[in-house]
Amino acid sequence: MGQYYYPTILREKNKRFYSEEFYPLDYDNGLKLTEHSYCGNHFVETIMAQLLNKPGRLAWLGDYHSDGDFAELNPGLPKIIEKRFNEHYKCFTLPGHEGYCNGKHVRHYNKPEEVKERQGRFILNHDKKCYIDMEEYEKNNLTCTEDYDWHFHPIPLLTAVGNGRGGGDFSGIGEEDVGCWAGDLLEVRNAKPKGYRNVTEDIQFQEIYR
Repeated sequence: MGQYYYPTILREKNKRFYSEEFYPLDYDNGLKLTEHSYCGNHFVETIMAQLLNKPGRLAWLGDYHSDGDFAELNPGLPKIIEKRFNEHYKCFTLPGHEGYCNGKHVRHYNKPEEVKERQGRFILNHDKKCYIDMEEYEKNNLTCTEDYDWHFHPIPLLTAVGNGRGGGDFSGIGEEDVGCWAGDLLEVRNAKPKGYRNVTEDIQFQEIYR
């Protein structure tokens, strides 16, 4: 069975958590991880635009993920963040409606206007104090196959939770890094950050068909 993914941004304000879920079909994209996780994809760029100069915790939640996945993939993530993401996923809400998971967590579905171009050059991970230079990444990263000149976007894979449990999941070079940023505080900027480590060359994803 194929696994469907729902990118989710979690933010905290006035001691209350707010989570936003985004639906790939709203942007004419497939729900499976490898159907939409590539550079230049309008759905992915729309998610990135929500982080432009506005930090948020991001997880690409697969519907086969389970409790405890965050701790295994990203051991340094605070337990309260994992709890809130799992809480978000378990609270059902209809598109266009807010759902209260509890008194301190509001979940809602979001459909922002489609973004067709990259909005920022640098993707910062504030928890790990590092960044990805997307211009450098797109020049140097491996293509998906020899037949297609496109690249996997690093963020859907780095933040994916549940990979390896369903059809359309990612397998190949870089598989060990899938999910290692899940739930981290990310931000997109145009200016190069100071005091952060450039990890662009360390991140490569190339699918291998088995």
